[in-house]
Amino acid sequence: MRQIVRGEVFYTLPGGHWEEGETLEETCRREIKEEFNVDVKVGKLVFLLDTKTRIAFYFLCDYLGGKIALGGPEKARMNNDEQYFVEWVSADRIQELDMIPRVVKEGLLGVLAGNNKKLFLLAG
Repeated sequence: MRQIVRGEVFYTLPGGHWEEGETLEETCRREIKEEFNVDVKVGKLVFLLDTKTRIAFYFLCDYLGGKIALGGPEKARMNNDEQYFVEWVSADRIQELDMIPRVVKEGLLGVLAGNNKKLFLLAG
C-alpha cells in the first residue's frame, strides 16, 4: 500500500492482528481481504520480523480474485493528511521504494533474489 502522511510517501505490506482461534495463515487471508478486498491462497512463510514492539510473519500468497479496493482501518482514517492507495507493484520496482519497516524491504529483496517476475500487493 502506498501511504502519504503529511507529504511523506512510503509503502507497506498488508498486516494486522491475530484473532483468537485463527491460524497465522487465516489471519493473513482475513487481513488482506479486509484491507484490499482480494482473496488469496496463503503459501509458505518466507520471513519474519521480530522487534521489541511486534512479531510479524510474511507469507507468499497467490492472488485468487477480487477487485482491489481499500478497506479496513486505513479507509476509515483517510483524510487530507493521511492517504492510502492499494496498488500492484512489480518486483523490479521494490528496490526503488521507500518501505516501512525498512527491514521488510530487505526481506522482500531476499525472497526475490533471482526472480523478478512476481507482483506484490502493497499497502501504503
